[in-house]
Amino acid sequence: MNSKKMRRKALSCIGLGLLLTLSLLMDLGLAILESLLSQRVFPGGTAIGQPCLHYTIICILWGSSAFAVYKSAANSGLLPVSKGDKRIPGPFRILILSLLVAAGIFFMSLDMSDMSLHFKPLSELRFFLNTYGKAGWGIFLLQHLYYLFESILILLLVALGQQAGTFLS
Repeated sequence: MNSKKMRRKALSCIGLGLLLTLSLLMDLGLAILESLLSQRVFPGGTAIGQPCLHYTIICILWGSSAFAVYKSAANSGLLPVSKGDKRIPGPFRILILSLLVAAGIFFMSLDMSDMSLHFKPLSELRFFLNTYGKAGWGIFLLQHLYYLFESILILLLVALGQQAGTFLS
């Protein structure tokens, strides 16, 4: 391909990456808006509806923006589509993924302040159940759905950045 077309593809990747960044910043904008409206909508402190509403709105915004950016990048040929990469055999792939998941759980569970190990999601669930009672389950699930969509956006952002670098090199 000629360099002008490659540069155009790289700029398209960068543009989609900026859209993803703006999508991530919507969380901050929504938090500011919530703080301004919280005294009128939720007088007397934080109600259970406030975090549920926050997580629901952000999940919808992030999920729809991730879907739109992915579809746009895939339809434009900006992201490579794998057709069953056979370089790493199946059992070895499973071993690598298992080790990565174990490392992720270890680092997620490590509390650096007192160098102790505890499973952070269980600590968060305990906090939500103590704060909101049985409704804490809903907030806990919405929070982790929020984390999932945040991870998808960041993964797409990294992939588009790598593709932009590939197109420019």
